[in-house]
Amino acid sequence: MMSRLPGASVLLLLMALVGSLPLLVFLLFRFVLPAVEPTNPWPPALRVSEVTTKPDTDKNVYRGLDLANGIKVLLASDPNVEKARAALCIMIGFMSDPWELQGLAHFTEHMVFMGSRRYPDENRVFSFLHGHGGQVNAFTTNDATCYYYEVDAEYLSESLDIFADMIVDPLFPEETAKREIHAVDYEHKKNMKEELWRESQVEKVTADPNHPFVKFSTGTKDTLYAGARKLNTTLVAEIRKFYNKFYVGQLMSTMIQGRESLDELQRLALRYLSPIRRGEISVPEWPTHPFVNTSRLLIHIVPALEHTTLEIVFPIPEMARLYRSQPDVYVAMGLLNPKTPGSLYAYLHSQSLVTGVLAKGRTSLRNFSIFRVTFSLTEYGFGRVDEIVETLFAYIAFHKKVGPQEHVFNDIKLIKQLNFKFRPHLPLSDFARIADRLRTFEMWDDVISGQWLVHDYRPDQIQNLLTYLSPYNCRITLQSPSFVDEPNLKVEPLYNVSYSVSVIPEKKLQKWSEAQPRPEHEFAIPPPNQFIPDKFPIHRALPEFSNKPVLLRQDNRTRLWILQNDAFETPKSMVYVIYRTDIIRRGSSDIVRLALIAKTYLEANEEELGAARMAGSKIDVVPVLNGLVISINGYNQKQLQILKSVLDKLKRFTINRTTFDMAKEQLKDVLKASPARRYHSVMTEIRDRLLHADFNVTWRDQLQHLEGCTLENTQDLLNRMRSRLTAITYVHGNVHEDTALDMFAAIKQLVQETSLTLKGITPTHEFALDEGYTYHYAEAIEQQPLNSVQVFYDVGPTANNIRRQLVAELFGLILIDQTSNVLRTKEQLGYNVNSITKKTMYSHGFLISVESGANVTHVEQRIVNFVRTHVKEHLAGLNDQTFEGYREAFVHRKLEKLMSVDYGKKYWPEIYQTCRFNRSEEEGALAATISRREIIEFYERNIVNPQRAKVLIIHIVPTRTPGPDDQKVRVTRFDGQETLYSSLTEFQATLKLQEEESDELCEKIRPYGQHA
Repeated sequence: MMSRLPGASVLLLLMALVGSLPLLVFLLFRFVLPAVEPTNPWPPALRVSEVTTKPDTDKNVYRGLDLANGIKVLLASDPNVEKARAALCIMIGFMSDPWELQGLAHFTEHMVFMGSRRYPDENRVFSFLHGHGGQVNAFTTNDATCYYYEVDAEYLSESLDIFADMIVDPLFPEETAKREIHAVDYEHKKNMKEELWRESQVEKVTADPNHPFVKFSTGTKDTLYAGARKLNTTLVAEIRKFYNKFYVGQLMSTMIQGRESLDELQRLALRYLSPIRRGEISVPEWPTHPFVNTSRLLIHIVPALEHTTLEIVFPIPEMARLYRSQPDVYVAMGLLNPKTPGSLYAYLHSQSLVTGVLAKGRTSLRNFSIFRVTFSLTEYGFGRVDEIVETLFAYIAFHKKVGPQEHVFNDIKLIKQLNFKFRPHLPLSDFARIADRLRTFEMWDDVISGQWLVHDYRPDQIQNLLTYLSPYNCRITLQSPSFVDEPNLKVEPLYNVSYSVSVIPEKKLQKWSEAQPRPEHEFAIPPPNQFIPDKFPIHRALPEFSNKPVLLRQDNRTRLWILQNDAFETPKSMVYVIYRTDIIRRGSSDIVRLALIAKTYLEANEEELGAARMAGSKIDVVPVLNGLVISINGYNQKQLQILKSVLDKLKRFTINRTTFDMAKEQLKDVLKASPARRYHSVMTEIRDRLLHADFNVTWRDQLQHLEGCTLENTQDLLNRMRSRLTAITYVHGNVHEDTALDMFAAIKQLVQETSLTLKGITPTHEFALDEGYTYHYAEAIEQQPLNSVQVFYDVGPTANNIRRQLVAELFGLILIDQTSNVLRTKEQLGYNVNSITKKTMYSHGFLISVESGANVTHVEQRIVNFVRTHVKEHLAGLNDQTFEGYREAFVHRKLEKLMSVDYGKKYWPEIYQTCRFNRSEEEGALAATISRREIIEFYERNIVNPQRAKVLIIHIVPTRTPGPDDQKVRVTRFDGQETLYSSLTEFQATLKLQEEESDELCEKIRPYGQHA
């Protein structure tokens, strides 16, 4: 390209050819100057650095930039990425809020999205990204605010333009602020019953009141308005002041990933980030610890959920800057978390005191850190808390005496090296965390690996950290529902948490500080981990096994499927086994006993499984409706060894009394806590209960069933299951065919005694809603923080109607940003507003759900009005170019390839259901032919036509006083005729069964090497 204007000799030549100066001037301005690229107006990077230390699986090439305005930028180039990504973090969080206006950093994060000088439309960034296969989010922490997004790779430059402008020149409109403050208020209210937020707030109100750590992070409508009044100003004025002070290059770090070359990415970074002001403010630091004068406290908390925990918290020096040695990781991962014989867990668990121990030392802020040890207590353990605490300090004393062990460090070092070396493709939120931590590391070459790798064995740092784990340097938090009757309870006003605080008596502190190991503890140095692999073979995938899953072996009781992969050069594989039986009585206590079998098995084998998990394997045994699913994901060298051990133990497993009692207690707590799950999970459970023939039991029903579960009848169910099992196995990843066959041989050992066949397994059933009917269901769930409403438009069965399903999915994609913009941003119905096309077991539909502080009837009316009015106008005004952009993004999503070795997991549902392995390709090709007219016709027929639509509306109300229609189904026909059903059984008796997707393809497939 030309970089300067033509020289004088060229101009003279042009004059001679053209013969006219005016004509020459016209030609220059019309054709020549637009093609001339002006000199870059932005200064070059002050420093360009190579970043070469990265995972073996990472195909990106990296470059670090230090820009003239102070921004640190990490570039990542990979010509094959499906999505481009960007993240920008400011090293300012809620600890930098004004004391009078706490929550300002978080509110500013919200307002930055609400339009910029060149892109003034609210939610412009959301609509662009959702329309081009992307997503966007942000978070505010103690000391950082991060914005991050991804988009289809070809739209990186356009997206950066919009994204950067919202950082460079946000509008902060007054009217928008008046609306958006309601979203912040709802965001706080939805957190009020979440334990992490409640615990954190009690931790703050009991810390040093003058330390910024104690500030209220989220803010509410009341606190933010009150703060502005106290300062005699407006919220928007304070947002602008906060933005002008802190949103400067000196405090920013950015990561950009795309298909473009590093040089082109650097040009984009300079172009879009250089306009950001440098600023003169330095990165804030906090030289004192918020707990320095508030240790030796015993805090009792009444939890929102049914659980009992003990947490011991130690204030320690900053650990983040010790990333090359990570002494806190040695203490947590190497000493306190192992479950091997001689460990802290092994002793406490053997005494029926705890069901879990977890130490974490990564709460690290600038100049201070917090180390936590959390115990999940049994009912028996709750009565012996002092003994547990004393045992912890005796265990620490043991390790102080024997000193750090290099073989323990080397195990940790190797595990972390392997986790890094073969790290899978990062989720978007973790991508943002890299940007957040760019300024933590001393050298550019550490920015990718710094949080993953440990390099230096520093026994002196380990010993020094252990000195901080002292009774005189701790605070103890105990949570139990039994504290509700304590006489000295205080109530924290923001989260309505009941708690009490007392000083730990000197006698106890002295006793704990003198604690030493006793013979019965049998403490031991953790042995070398036998599950850490030492060979990393990459098995070459055979062409016949590397495209789609292949049926390798089959008989009337078992099937083995295999899918090989070597594209990611990762020596990992996954095995899934679903053992199914016909003896489970659905809707009975058998379902709860099945959960107990899985839980007791895992509890009984936790010492061995814990070591395998620590070495990089993921192992689970999960109850499903008619059996158990065993899954193992890890390094291929150890996969067969682990699977054989798991199956051998399962074959011989006998439940013991201690394990059963602890598992039953845990399951009881889980069931009691289930109504307090996130609202969308509770909504899904209710919808399944209404429409699935086999899921119509509530958590209360399951609690009743649990009471009748004994060790004897649970063991009896396990024994009967083992004589009536079938098995479907799927092995995928970097695995050799012979290994898959060896796995299959071990799996078949559990089905040798059975007379059951695969055809003897009864499929689950789903009910179909009737056209022209609206179904209302309401339930009072006291444990929920807010009202919730979901409107579900049932579109019909997926069987034999793929095109209609795809039209529904594209319809949902088109409305994602519209739903958010209208119901959340403009009408401020709630913080959580979602629309999605939802596939159930055999059908699909479009749903809108809102979690809100507003009345449920009002929210329902606004959702219905949005669907009938705004959606109609939006679809009518949707031009061809915009529609084609949505369709292109939809097709791209269908054909998108997963970026890691576990991509084969997407076929697992197909393997035990329909065997449609070409689903993505078929649907991608069909999706490309959908017209805008089809979307409108779909909307008119299935969504707003009262004689055709099938609508299920669910209300959740957080109250202990149920309404008259609570847990009843009110059915309204399009002509107004109503029927009220008092029970689910009565309601479901009126419905037909949904047409099911056929497993005919699975039946037709013959094992590899055989012909049909």
